[in-house]
Amino acid sequence: MKLHGSLNIRGNDLFIGDIKLHDVAKEFKTPCYIMDENLIRDNISRFKKSFGENNVIVYAGKTFLNSYMVKLLKSENMYLDVVSSGELFIAHSNGFNMENIVFHGSNKTPEEIKMGIEFSVGRFVCDSLEEITLIEKFSKELNKKMKIFLRINPGIDAHTHEYIKTACIDSKFGISKDLNKIISILDKYKDNENIEIIGLHSHIGSQIFSKEAFIDEVDEMIYLLKEIKTKREDINLLELNLGGGFGIYYTEEDSPTSIEEQVGSIVDRVKYNCEKFNMKIPKLYIEPGRSIVGNAGTTLYEIGVIKEISGIRNYVSVDGGMTDNIRPALYDAKYECLIVNKASFERNYKCTISGKCCESGDVIVKDALIQEPRRGDILGVFSTGAYCHSMSSNYNKLLKIPIIFFKDNELKLTTRRETLEDLIKLDIL
Repeated sequence: MKLHGSLNIRGNDLFIGDIKLHDVAKEFKTPCYIMDENLIRDNISRFKKSFGENNVIVYAGKTFLNSYMVKLLKSENMYLDVVSSGELFIAHSNGFNMENIVFHGSNKTPEEIKMGIEFSVGRFVCDSLEEITLIEKFSKELNKKMKIFLRINPGIDAHTHEYIKTACIDSKFGISKDLNKIISILDKYKDNENIEIIGLHSHIGSQIFSKEAFIDEVDEMIYLLKEIKTKREDINLLELNLGGGFGIYYTEEDSPTSIEEQVGSIVDRVKYNCEKFNMKIPKLYIEPGRSIVGNAGTTLYEIGVIKEISGIRNYVSVDGGMTDNIRPALYDAKYECLIVNKASFERNYKCTISGKCCESGDVIVKDALIQEPRRGDILGVFSTGAYCHSMSSNYNKLLKIPIIFFKDNELKLTTRRETLEDLIKLDIL
């Protein structure tokens, strides 16, 4: 069991800072997400110091995003990776600097491309020649010139779950690492009036612990830049985006590398390769998401039905489930948890934490060890800051849950709980 950021145990209670999480549950009801802003800002600071002031940290918005998070990123002068018109709209609506937007997506609609051009986003990440053609067409119509990263699939197996691999040979993401094909694209748009291909992009997956996987990625991408320059000296690609995917701690099975070591190894490897090939070091981008917000999130639930099946399993049901955390059902993600109002008690009760949805697969933690549970106890599930809120749903017509930010011993409600009326506000009779 590992507590992150401002979480701490005093007496029998789990606190965030000086605030009892049991009191948070009373005030905001359950289920609810709590985000430790102090930890988020500290992680951002660590990335910036490790990566260097001339390089760019791009927060992956798909991980977790609401209006408050956009303003937090803006205050930290961060870049933001968006993958849809919805994420772009949230950023734009909250006054985010559009020059600091990197617009991703393997199948952007024409409407999304137009929106990005109208908003003058800083970079498009293009997965296909077809997309580049559309960006050129709409940029010409709107009298704009847009900057583009070509997303390359380097064909690296990052040894993570197959659902979150993005750079193996069989992948929907990126342009294949075919030198002649890439050069033909660069040639075609070299002197274009409406688009400028300024660099290459790659991303090899998510929740990766191995430094070697990122070193392999750097080697592949720098070598590709070298090969392009060797064949075409008149093509200058000045930027290299190496994506994200840095793994974090969820359970004792995980052994993540520190931010400083992981990022430092990337920077050092880029320098090594550029010196070897006598190349100018490109401006570097990375796109962390989970490693900024994952450990900063805690979800609180109230325990309800406790069902003990002799010799088989104990089920402890909570008032949320796969609607607020789909990851265990989707790809067997694992979490740690405890009863926050019995935090110092011995955790010797083995059970499966189950949700309230009408699905046998609605499990939050399988084979958990918690304190002796009773109806009404408050359960805390840790490291839920990444891909829980962003992948939440209204399955079974359950209400999406609130988001509370903690900073300097104060709580702020940043997204309210949905109401029953919200469930029908889009219906047309």
